[in-house]
Amino acid sequence: MQHLIRVAERMLERLRRHSKDDTLIRDANHLTKLIIEESNRLSATIPQKPPPSRAVTSLDRSEIAEIFQLTADKAMEFEFEPSSGEQIFLPPHLESVLSDYKLAMGRTTKTEASSRSYIDAIILLTLAQMKKEVASDPRSSISSVNSVRSIHIQHEIQVSMPWEFRDGLYVVGGRVDWSVWYENPDCLETNCILVEAKRLWEGTMAIQQCLAYMAMVYWTRKRAGLSDSSVWGIATDSVFWYFIHIRSDGTCAVGAYSFRNDPIKVVGMISKLYRRVARVAELPTKNKRWTATSGLSFASYQTASEEAPVEDTN
Repeated sequence: MQHLIRVAERMLERLRRHSKDDTLIRDANHLTKLIIEESNRLSATIPQKPPPSRAVTSLDRSEIAEIFQLTADKAMEFEFEPSSGEQIFLPPHLESVLSDYKLAMGRTTKTEASSRSYIDAIILLTLAQMKKEVASDPRSSISSVNSVRSIHIQHEIQVSMPWEFRDGLYVVGGRVDWSVWYENPDCLETNCILVEAKRLWEGTMAIQQCLAYMAMVYWTRKRAGLSDSSVWGIATDSVFWYFIHIRSDGTCAVGAYSFRNDPIKVVGMISKLYRRVARVAELPTKNKRWTATSGLSFASYQTASEEAPVEDTN
């Protein structure tokens, strides 16, 4: 049944890209939903052995886009450029905090853990700065201020989802280093941005790993029929920041900045993504709830099920 769902989804995606027959696309979309509903109904009535687990880190990075049916594309104009309304000032204490970190660490071996301390400072102080600027701006509406205040950052989230591979159905997953959410972190639909870290000079290795987690969120939003199923992510080693965008049509692009050379652009892009979360937070509840039948699950890393795939942190 899962294979039939994948075939129906691929056919629907091709029709959306290449056909102008709205009636045909609507009928194909309806048929896909019926197949998914019937699959869920059968799954609920027939006892099934839980599928085996597969960690994201065990996947061939060169095949992740193909596995999750994504297509690499070039960046669109201004896609990875913060607008004047999205740009914020550098947090006033950020430079001194990072300088103190560097002083304290000295010649410590550059590990993923040491990179995380820098990343923590950058993403947390940027969020704090944005909240302050929006709250102090007389042009900000009450709803905008409340939406920005509702944004928070959560560390080490276990993400998993059933997925059909060439050799069968698996529960694929692992640990996301940070997720950006609004309102309630336990609600799947509120986790809007995923961030993955690596040790210094290994930032590019995090791109495909982050892309896999993003794809799980993307397909959940897609199957829920949301008009905007796009997802954003960040892969970084604290120096090089790779901003990843899966668009609603399944194409994906990456934009990169160096924090050493252009810290304002890095902070501006982080602010851009935070503001996107704030806009989603302002939507009516019915427009942002996901389907509960996707199989996607988030859990704090400490309380994640023992059956969930455990991420190799090396």
